[in-house]
Amino acid sequence: MLCSIIIPVFNRELLIGDTLSSILKQTYVNWECIIVDDGSSDKTVDIIKEFCKNDSRIKFFLRPTFLKKGANSCRNYGFKVSNGIYIQWFDSDDIMLPSMIEEKILKINFDNSDIVINRLGFFKNEIGGFFTDNRVSLQSPSENLPFEFFAGNFWFQTSQPLFRKSFLSLQKKLFNINLKRNQETELFVRLLIENPKISYINNVLILQRIHDNSIGSIYVSSSESNKYLIDLPAYKLLFLSFLNTPYLTEEVLFYFKKYFSSCLNKMHFNFNSMFYLLLFGCKHNLFKSNILAFKIFFYRFLLTKKHV
Repeated sequence: MLCSIIIPVFNRELLIGDTLSSILKQTYVNWECIIVDDGSSDKTVDIIKEFCKNDSRIKFFLRPTFLKKGANSCRNYGFKVSNGIYIQWFDSDDIMLPSMIEEKILKINFDNSDIVINRLGFFKNEIGGFFTDNRVSLQSPSENLPFEFFAGNFWFQTSQPLFRKSFLSLQKKLFNINLKRNQETELFVRLLIENPKISYINNVLILQRIHDNSIGSIYVSSSESNKYLIDLPAYKLLFLSFLNTPYLTEEVLFYFKKYFSSCLNKMHFNFNSMFYLLLFGCKHNLFKSNILAFKIFFYRFLLTKKHV
């Protein structure tokens, strides 16, 4: 049973060799590794092509130019060209422990589940010394797993789950390539709302490298007001995913109302983003008072004009 490992890559000449070497050491041998390059300008492509020469299971693709640049375009394209019945998205700077694929496929088949998730370890310099991410629980924190995931009480990263391809194929779209942040969260919440059968492996099977060139570094250094602006598009889609489902409980609705009200008061003032936030919030009754929301909008607009 073929497993498709899908890796987006961009300028990883110093790290991609370690990642691919860890895949070659897998005890499960029936896999294909689909690497989609996002326009690397260093020696990444040369390194990958050397691996391809030595093992035909490693397949190299360039992101088609008609697709939007970004890791999630590459992940979606990798899915499109994959041949496996299992899908394992993976990151170009992470390390697979040797039994990862084998343990996950055994578990997903034994339990007849849609998704299997393992624990994650972090390392900085030496692979032998790592600490464990314990946010993946062997028991669901509550019956509302989509919200627990969204709120960060139950969490897994892109490389942790292995999926049945047939389950993913039920989605009209996979990663939303128009989002600048929270693409994984937005997708995984949609998947969890489908109420899949999930299995868990209480072992660290992936090591994630901590380094200065991580994707989230720009966001972390942003101001609180800019973070609201960056996060807003995904939060609007997340709310719509919960809408008209049993998972939009009073607790979840309160969470969204608090968030969108905070955006109205604290978000960096961008006229278009703020205006569409106002319309979205009023349409779905996410503010205590629509009249008050309009007053806050115009007050912040006039305040911005004064400082121009």
